[in-house]
Amino acid sequence: MNDLHPGRRRLLKMFGLSATATTAAILQADPVLAATLGHDEKTGVSPASYKPPTGLAGNTDAKQTVLD
Repeated sequence: MNDLHPGRRRLLKMFGLSATATTAAILQADPVLAATLGHDEKTGVSPASYKPPTGLAGNTDAKQTVLD
C-alpha cells in the first residue's frame, strides 16, 4: 500500500478523528450546548411526541405592536 491511495480503514480512522476533534471544539466553544447535550434523552422527551406549551403569552397591545 502506498500513501497516494490510503485504504478504507485509514480513511475511516481519519474521519473519526476529525469528527471527534470538531465535536470537542464545538462543545468547548459553547458551554450551554455542552451542558444541555443529551438532556432531552435523559429526561425522556421525544422529538416525535413533543407538544409545545400553549398559552404562555397572551395577546396584548404591546405584543401586537411588536408583531406588526
